Amino acid sequence: RFSVAGIVSTIKKINDKNGRPMLFVRFEDFNGEAEVIVFASVYSKNPALWQENTPLLLTAKTNWRNGEAKLICDSAQLL
Repeated sequence: RFSVAGIVSTIKKINDKNGRPMLFVRFEDFNGEAEVIVFASVYSKNPALWQENTPLLLTAKTNWRNGEAKLICDSAQLL
């Protein structure tokens, strides 16, 4: 697990297999950008945080899929 600060650039909201909302977020910092997966359990704790152009501090872990790194968000807070 690690922490990363950046800005939410785009958000794609979908429903998981249980019908709960979850997000695919494009997250940017000075080094580049990454896709962040925000599962329903994290999103439901504070849905108001997840807005485009919002600076956040994320705690996440890396998951490799199809040769590409994705971040799985464990928690988020406003910067």
